[in-house]
Amino acid sequence: MEVRVLKDLKQSTRQRFVALEFNYPSPDLEAKIICNETVNANIACRSAIAQALTDDQKIIIAINGLSESLF
Repeated sequence: MEVRVLKDLKQSTRQRFVALEFNYPSPDLEAKIICNETVNANIACRSAIAQALTDDQKIIIAINGLSESLF
């Protein structure tokens, strides 16, 4: 389906897109990548929850305190 969609585009529009091909790593290598590249739970909570929800420093401190008490 994706290929058909690209073929239906005008040539000038198609030239604006870049195609990247990715291969999947072996399961063992993927496990190593995940272990090395993932952040700890407190950093993840700060980034994905506290800072995403508000700019209010008091609320950020409270949310960070909650995550630190859990993890």
